[in-house]
Amino acid sequence: MSGDTVHRDADETNRAGAGTAAARWRRRGLVLAVLVACLALFFRGPVLSGFTRFHGDSYDGLIEIAILEHWHAVIAKGATWNLTGWFYPYADTLGYNDTNIVPGLFYAVARMAGSDPFIATLLAHVAMKTIGFLGMAALLRRGLGIALPFALLGAALFATANASLLHIYHAQLLAVGLIPWLMLLAIQGVRAGLEDRRRALIANGAGFGVLFGLTALNAFYQIWFFSLFLLAFVPIALIVAGPVWRRRLWSAARRHWPILAAIAAVAALALIPFLMVYLPKLAEGARHPFAQAVRPHLPTLSTYVNVGQGNLVWGRLLGPMSGGEQRFGFPIGLLVLTIVAGAWAIRHRREARLMLAAAMALILLVLMVTRWTGNAILWEYLYPVIPGASGVRVISRILLFMLIPMIAMAMLFLQRWRAGPVTITLLCAFLLAEQVQLQAPLMIDRAEQLEMLASAGPPPAECDSFFVVLARQPFTAQEPEAEQVVRMWGYSDGRDLMLRYRHNVDAMLLAAYYDRPTIIGFSTFNPRDWAFYGPDFSDYPHRIRTYVAAHGLTRVCGLDRREPRPWFPLAP
Repeated sequence: MSGDTVHRDADETNRAGAGTAAARWRRRGLVLAVLVACLALFFRGPVLSGFTRFHGDSYDGLIEIAILEHWHAVIAKGATWNLTGWFYPYADTLGYNDTNIVPGLFYAVARMAGSDPFIATLLAHVAMKTIGFLGMAALLRRGLGIALPFALLGAALFATANASLLHIYHAQLLAVGLIPWLMLLAIQGVRAGLEDRRRALIANGAGFGVLFGLTALNAFYQIWFFSLFLLAFVPIALIVAGPVWRRRLWSAARRHWPILAAIAAVAALALIPFLMVYLPKLAEGARHPFAQAVRPHLPTLSTYVNVGQGNLVWGRLLGPMSGGEQRFGFPIGLLVLTIVAGAWAIRHRREARLMLAAAMALILLVLMVTRWTGNAILWEYLYPVIPGASGVRVISRILLFMLIPMIAMAMLFLQRWRAGPVTITLLCAFLLAEQVQLQAPLMIDRAEQLEMLASAGPPPAECDSFFVVLARQPFTAQEPEAEQVVRMWGYSDGRDLMLRYRHNVDAMLLAAYYDRPTIIGFSTFNPRDWAFYGPDFSDYPHRIRTYVAAHGLTRVCGLDRREPRPWFPLAP
């Protein structure tokens, strides 16, 4: 071989490598551009307000910020990780609600960088949406082998989901963005086992176990929905796979059983923090009664298309439907496309086994949880026997999780559909348009909340703990927001909402912000002797004193902004 030939071959290799590198950077640039566009669309409300109004409300929205502020105290000040600043002097109070540890890490970084609690919360939400977008793109591209344009379309549909923005006042639901990563790790782990790639099996399997434990600790709903889906999907997939694939899987499991045992051990260890937080609360009786709490929040047939009146495409066409937790419906275009994909999978089941199994699992979940006419509710019989079911009150939120397999099915079908490029482009644009929600809950007024924190100030040094009568002036100024929340949630009465939440939530935020515990608070589950409803009722001071005496507390102070001296010591 001549020297010229060697140099020519080297030049061609370098050009090919440069071309590959350039293509790789173009792909990364495209992913980044789509991600930024999705974030801009989803978070346009706070941005267009000049960062004066934020997603959420003064009820559940502020509870989330109080929990995030707890993680700031843990990371920046070394506070006890599972002990929040409310329900003092109870221990392990983190378990009364979702921990929000994953967004809490991003929030803590933003707070340590100088952001106030509301900007830091927005940045934490942006981080969770980014995780979800990248996870969905990776699941579709690397896990399911979908072409990059359709993978990015699926990620965009997931990141900008109508239901996600409509329910941003329950920001713990952003944890659904962790689920695509779990699915990707599971798919890659199975492949690695079948192909005898031991290191990849260890990495993906251990990663799945650790992330499963972290997701469970972060927010219970989405990991429980994912587990319920797996309970349906795995046996169906094994049946659909056929005898050849079942033998391959069984053979791989026998070859790699020591690794699988080690992965199971890692997963068990990763679940320990979750069990530490929530088992004590389960022992206290932290369960939702079916008839009073669960039945009203089961999805009905109309729930599946209830996208809220603010949906850009379907809101006005469908007319008014139930509000509150029934507005988790799917845009009709995506729903129809998923049904078509399922029908296609039935016809082509030999080449679409995974899609067929996902479709059948989704159908099974719908049959299980839907509140049909009359008393035809299968979930009433499954609720007592499925582990963890008693901790899930709002089953309709499962529709947010269902978006993941639905989008995956839709993108797999689009990739195989032999339609022209114009038809495909128009359909993709329509799918994106029908996810746009115009009525995002922008009810957190940043200036008003910062004024409350500043005007109330920290509790006096002589106060070891505190309670709140009124942290805002005047009380009636908060009524419009309460009535708006009533309309959105389908709640019964605005004043009742304020008497139950307002002072308790303000106390939680003050406790977290000023690092001083409060004896009151409000959460998914409350302590057994919680009696802090109605601060303007005549017996409220008596209930406070009863609690203080029962727990042997001293140096307790109250806050009432109507008084000339807002902070006052609790009289014996």
